[in-house]
Amino acid sequence: MRQDSPEVTPAAGAVLLVTADASVREDVERLAAAVGLTVEAVPEPGAAGRRWVETPLVLLGRDAAGLGVPVRRSGVVLVGSVPDEAVWRLAVQSGCEAVAVLPADEAWLLERLACEADGAGTPGRVLGVLGGRGGAGASTLAAGAAVAAARSGADVLLVDADPAGGGLDLLLGLESRPGLGWPDLRRVSGVLRGSLLRDGLPQDAGLRLLGWGAEPAEGLPVAALEAVLDAGRRSQDLVVVDLPRSADPATVAALWRLDLLLLVVPAEVRAAATAATTVARVGPDAGAAQLVVRGPAPTGLTVEAVADAVGLPVVAVWPDEPGLAVDADRGVPPGTRPGSALGSVVRPVVAGLLADQAWPRAVA
Repeated sequence: MRQDSPEVTPAAGAVLLVTADASVREDVERLAAAVGLTVEAVPEPGAAGRRWVETPLVLLGRDAAGLGVPVRRSGVVLVGSVPDEAVWRLAVQSGCEAVAVLPADEAWLLERLACEADGAGTPGRVLGVLGGRGGAGASTLAAGAAVAAARSGADVLLVDADPAGGGLDLLLGLESRPGLGWPDLRRVSGVLRGSLLRDGLPQDAGLRLLGWGAEPAEGLPVAALEAVLDAGRRSQDLVVVDLPRSADPATVAALWRLDLLLLVVPAEVRAAATAATTVARVGPDAGAAQLVVRGPAPTGLTVEAVADAVGLPVVAVWPDEPGLAVDADRGVPPGTRPGSALGSVVRPVVAGLLADQAWPRAVA
């Protein structure tokens, strides 16, 4: 086998594999090809040269781990096929950050390779928005949050996961922009390249939208929504998901991936009662959740009373803003008018998410 000179630098989009095991090499090359990576293989650590320290991800075969490593470094994964005690001992001795025993850990290794292919550093944050009742304004708030984050300089993916929501493309004035939509991606599963979302979706100034287009809206398959959200987290600073109020399997899968859920509730007795039922249904799956109370209250119901009824802490009060309806009809992005109340609500939330702020969980 040819051994490259130690002066050769790693190729872009490549992972270094150190093994003489043909079956391990075949498995790794197959997984890497699935996410668009090439594999540079050498039979033992001494043949890697500078690539041992310059390649971001090194896969070290079990057979090569016992030969010693040139230098301990981060980003090394031991790959083997026998899950015995020796494989873990070799991993510790070699300074590996993880062990992938194939085929059992194939899905994990594929995800790790996908992260490398997407150039992922710190994973992005995922914000979900849900209406406590129909017509609460969740879609408008989701769009406003995505726009605010994009205008702050973040790369943002806005996912319209509500097939009955009326279409975020219309709300944002992006209906005529070219790009992929759910009709194109609803059959995807497994690991989706983040570059497909970055380059293939309708976009404007850092905001990418995955919507429904003009196609009749149908419910989403779980695998498709999981693949999109995972790819979005790897490739974007922030993913905003407009969620349906149904507790279908795809919605539950999305809830598990959220860093924060915003529940939008009008300051009305019946809306608060309906929202409390929603929290009871989705709360165990949603993790951190906050309440956005939309006013004014027609009967003088206080924000504190709404919070007590729903069982969530209040992150913001969203005053009435008649101009939003006019903006929506004109395709003006919500929350972008000077002095917009919606803008004042969403900007601190997205800033906290992007700064990795911790949020309290729902009241038990």
